[in-house]
Amino acid sequence: MKAQQTGSETTSSSDDAGSTETDTSAGETDTATDTEALDTTPDTDTEPEIDESALDSSGISDNSSAVAPDQLTTATDVDTGTDIEVATETEAETQEETEVVEDVSEVAQETVQDTSQQEDTAEAAEGTPIAKALSGDTSTSLTADITVAPTLVENTSDVSIASIDVEASANAVVNVEISGADSDKVTYNTETQEIILVSGLDYENDDTLEITVSISDDFGNSQSDNIVISVTDQNEAPSLVAVENNNLLSVNASLDDIKANGSNISETTDIGSLVASVAVSDQDGDALQYSLSGVGSENFSISSTGEITLAASLNFEAQTQYTLEVTSSDGINAMTEEIIIYVVNDNEAPSLAVQDFSISEASSLNSVVATAVGNDPENTTISYSLSGGGDKFTIDNNGQITLTDSLDYESNTTYELTVFASDGFFSVPKIITVTVTDANDAPSLSSSVAFNSFLENTAVGTTIATSTFSDPESDMPTEKLPWQAP
Repeated sequence: MKAQQTGSETTSSSDDAGSTETDTSAGETDTATDTEALDTTPDTDTEPEIDESALDSSGISDNSSAVAPDQLTTATDVDTGTDIEVATETEAETQEETEVVEDVSEVAQETVQDTSQQEDTAEAAEGTPIAKALSGDTSTSLTADITVAPTLVENTSDVSIASIDVEASANAVVNVEISGADSDKVTYNTETQEIILVSGLDYENDDTLEITVSISDDFGNSQSDNIVISVTDQNEAPSLVAVENNNLLSVNASLDDIKANGSNISETTDIGSLVASVAVSDQDGDALQYSLSGVGSENFSISSTGEITLAASLNFEAQTQYTLEVTSSDGINAMTEEIIIYVVNDNEAPSLAVQDFSISEASSLNSVVATAVGNDPENTTISYSLSGGGDKFTIDNNGQITLTDSLDYESNTTYELTVFASDGFFSVPKIITVTVTDANDAPSLSSSVAFNSFLENTAVGTTIATSTFSDPESDMPTEKLPWQAP
C-alpha cells in the first residue's frame, strides 16, 4: 500500500515540472520534493529571510539598481546586515534540474508498474495465507477440544468414540488426519465431527485402542493429540473350529445314495459307531456343553468332546436323512451348527418269519401244515426252499409247507426242517421243529383154533382156540369177548 501511495504522488510532481516553467524557488521546491522520494537525508540549511519592507509597491526594492535581476550578485541579510552572494542560475544549472525531474518521473513510472504487478500477484494468490495477510486478515489461531469415550466394549462397531470441537480462523481450511496403530479401525465423519469405530475390537488380542489425531489449517497452524482408549472384555459365544464328517459304508452299500457335504452312513452300521464330530473353542476358556436336537436326533448321541455316535439302528426305507442341530454352550452364550447325516441304502438280506409247529400223525397227505413269510427291504420277490424232515414236507413259492408222506407218532415224534428265503442275492435260512402228535389208533385182534372139531367129552379147560389183542398205544382191552358153545 505504501508503494502504491508513493507511486501516485511521484507521478503528479513529474507532470507539473514537465508542463510549466517555474522560478528558481519553485523549481527548487519541486526538486526537493522529488529528491526526498529518493533521498531521505534531511536538509539542514536555513533559507535566508527577505525584508519585504524594502520592496516598493511594484515589488521592487527601493534599494535596487537598474541592474536586471538576473545580473544581481549580492543581497543583504536583514538580520545581520551582511551581504549575501546570490548565485545566478545559469542555463547549465537549469538543465541539471530538468534532468533530475526526469529521473524522478522515471522512478515514479517504475513504481506504478511494480504496483500493478503486485496487484496481479495478489489476485493470483487470492485465498492463500499470504493473500489473507495482505488483505488484513491476520487472525490465524487454531484450537480443538476432543471428547473421548472412556472405554470401549470389545466386538462393538459403528459407534462414536470421540467428538472434535474445532475453533479456527475465519475462512480457514481445516484438515483432520488420523494415524497410529489402530487407525484402520476408525474413520472421521466431517459432517458430525466424530471419530467412528468401524471395526470390532478383540480384547483377547489387544486391550487398548491407540490413534493419533492431527488437526491443521492452511495458515500452517496444527495440533496433534494421542488417544488411548481401554477395551473391556465381554463373555463371547463359543466359535466353531471344524466339522468332521464320517463315511461308513458296507460292502452292499448303494453308491447312488452317497452325497456330499455330510456324513454317509450305511443303514446296517453298528450302534455306537462314530458318524461325525465338531470342534468348538471358547475365547474365554469356559467349559463347553453339547446337545443335539432335530427330527430323529434321538437316534444319535454326542459326547462332552463333540463326538456324535449312532444310538439306534438306521433304516433307509424309513428315513434317508437326518439334520442334527448341534448346540455348544459355555453356560452364558451358545452357538448352533447344523450336521447332516445321509443314510445309505444297503442291499439287505430278506427277513423270514416261520414258526415251529405240531402236526397229528393222523393228518391227511398234501395238507398245508404251515406257512413261511419272507420280506425284502428292497421289495425284491422272495423265493422259498427247505431241507430235512425225512422228505415228508415240501414248500412252494408262496411259503406254504405241505405234508407229502404219512406220519407215525410211534415211529418218530419230531422232525427238523430248514426253511430258506432268498432275494436272489441273499438267502436267509431258518430252522424249525415239527412235532408229531399221537392219534388214538384202534386196537387189533387175531385168533387161532386148535381143533376144527372136538369130542363131546373133551375135558373142561382144554384150549380149543387162542385170541391175540394189540393196541398201538399199548392200551389194555377193557371188555371181554363173549363166547358161546355151538
